[in-house]
Amino acid sequence: MGWKEEAKRLRFIEGLSWTKTTAEIQRQYFPNEDTQTVRELVRGYLRRIPEYKIGKPQQEVIGVVGDLHAPFAHPNYIHFIKDTFKQHGVTRVVFIGDLFDHYSYSRFIKKPLAMNPRQEKEMAIEQMQDYYKAFPVADVCLGNHDIRYIERAEEFGIDEEIIKDFKDIYKMPKGWTIYDEYENFLMINDVLYIHGSAYNGKDGAKQAALNEQMSVVMGHGHSFAGVFPIANKRKLMFGMNVGCGIAISEYAFAYNKKDKFRPLLGCGIVFNSNYAIWVPMGGQYFRHK
Repeated sequence: MGWKEEAKRLRFIEGLSWTKTTAEIQRQYFPNEDTQTVRELVRGYLRRIPEYKIGKPQQEVIGVVGDLHAPFAHPNYIHFIKDTFKQHGVTRVVFIGDLFDHYSYSRFIKKPLAMNPRQEKEMAIEQMQDYYKAFPVADVCLGNHDIRYIERAEEFGIDEEIIKDFKDIYKMPKGWTIYDEYENFLMINDVLYIHGSAYNGKDGAKQAALNEQMSVVMGHGHSFAGVFPIANKRKLMFGMNVGCGIAISEYAFAYNKKDKFRPLLGCGIVFNSNYAIWVPMGGQYFRHK
């Protein structure tokens, strides 16, 4: 059986989601190709065949993971994410940036007992294992914290080309695809996904949508979350900030203690370019064992 017949079987007989179909086809037939290439190949073929119209595949639902800042992510955020994504029928997962904090590479004054770069990296990899296992295929937007180590290297004149690849450093799954917000940006079904480093404050997501003139999903602003609809004479769009998934008490966030706004833990669910929701992480997850 070739990959086309297998893709038809998985999608229209087994009823697997687009994401799981892509992951299985990549594993069986295209292990050396990047996930985005395989995804486009599979979807391009399946959408041209009669079974697509008959089967009426479900609308793609995007689950958006907030800033994690590993190894300082909230230990129960993963349980919240898995439960929420299952509840809303998520078919594709996006990490909105700042997966890793890189506190040890910060320019700011550090806590005396803070971990060194190697310790922080090893703890971050360990904390991310649950996410790797839960989401073997995912899209990842780079955040300003994610690239801290590159910025420090540039300060010392180290050529970026000789720095180890981001995916290799953190032993990410092959099914994870990396995007930035400038050249290789992520857009799904007319919605733009960025970390949002250039936007701050409670109106950051709304301003991003106005600037781009399309619906935008972003992270970055830990203390602001929600969906902000915008309409003009031509279309309806929204800006959404998904909040974060951090452990507020960690030393990496000591700077937040004097802020009047507390970080908001939650995630985003995007149904289409007109409709999305923000889901807050409830108290039951703070008590989760």
